[in-house]
Amino acid sequence: MLTDGRQYWSPALKRWVHLDSCERARDQHLLYDEGWGKKQSYILAFSIEGAQDVTKGYVQDWESTLQRRQRIGESELGRLLDGVTSRRRAHLDPKFIAQLQEDDKTQRLFLEGEPGHRGEESLPPRQSGTAEWKAARGEDGMKILTTVCWILTPLYT
Repeated sequence: MLTDGRQYWSPALKRWVHLDSCERARDQHLLYDEGWGKKQSYILAFSIEGAQDVTKGYVQDWESTLQRRQRIGESELGRLLDGVTSRRRAHLDPKFIAQLQEDDKTQRLFLEGEPGHRGEESLPPRQSGTAEWKAARGEDGMKILTTVCWILTPLYT
């Protein structure tokens, strides 16, 4: 299953912040994994300045997630995303590139943090939609549904 998501780059936090307007959720990265029971495999963020695998920020159990990630090797995925980032930054001002690299470091630190230390409390199952619709989509917190998520978010600075 391929889904999309919404995030924005927070200059204050220097990281991507999760948004879900239907659920009135902000910065609840584990909402789909913990609250809804969706076991996502790949969550990739794309902006005009690069691409990044942000999956670790959205899953509680990274080891189980790695078992589901069979479409591409981890090092190959990293090389592909680094290539996208390099191409998108190739013609930018070196000072701006240095700033983006610092932002990348901050984002990596967030992704490497313990999921329980991301400031999230107990997360509910999906709130929007009928019970039947949520159950059919595996978003009622009752089923485990493996998904691939691509975050296509233009970044305007």
